[in-house]
Amino acid sequence: MHDAKLTEIQAAAQAALVEVATEVLKRAQELAPVLDGKLKGSGRVEVDDLEVRVVFRAPHAWLQHERLDYKHPRGGQAKYLETAAGDQGVAGKLVDGVKARIR
Repeated sequence: MHDAKLTEIQAAAQAALVEVATEVLKRAQELAPVLDGKLKGSGRVEVDDLEVRVVFRAPHAWLQHERLDYKHPRGGQAKYLETAAGDQGVAGKLVDGVKARIR
């Protein structure tokens, strides 16, 4: 019984992490600089048990994220992923997501 509850909590936590990470990815893609769409298209949610990451795999993703001096005439901004994570209220959504999934 105790193990079953821990398994339920772990499954709830993973589902909530993936849900919130997917929201962060969607927002980050909206904020990402636009040139040819490769940067936005390289965004992914990667899951490894209870470790969930939002990543952009385009070769220029890091530079576009970190370089505040870059101009983005076709839209988007630096710090697109960081801003998206902050916009989503990640911690609160995770707690709410886990609570909603536990009986």
